[in-house]
Amino acid sequence: MFAGIRKLAPGTALIAADGRCTERRYWKLDPATDRSVSEEQWSEQIRAELERSVRDQMVSDVPIGAFLSGGIDSSCVVAFMSRHTRQPVKTYSIGFKGS
Repeated sequence: MFAGIRKLAPGTALIAADGRCTERRYWKLDPATDRSVSEEQWSEQIRAELERSVRDQMVSDVPIGAFLSGGIDSSCVVAFMSRHTRQPVKTYSIGFKGS
C-alpha cells in the first residue's frame, strides 16, 4: 500500500493531471546572500514580511479563524492576526487522550 511514496523536495509542487504526476520547482533559495545585512536586520525584515502577508490575507466578508497546531508558526500567525482586527481571533486546535 505504501510502495513508491516519498517526500516532495522543499519548494516543489506535485501536479497530477491526465493520469500522470509531475513535480515542478516553484521556489529556490538564492545562494547570493547579502552579507552586509545583520542577523537582526534579517530577523526584522522576515517579521515585517510575515506580518504583511498575514494582514493581506485577512480580507473576508465572513468571520475568520486559525488552526493552532502547537508550533511557533501558527502562534506567530495568530499573534499577527490579533494586531489587525478589533475582534478576538477565533482559534481551533485538536487534542488527543493518552500518550
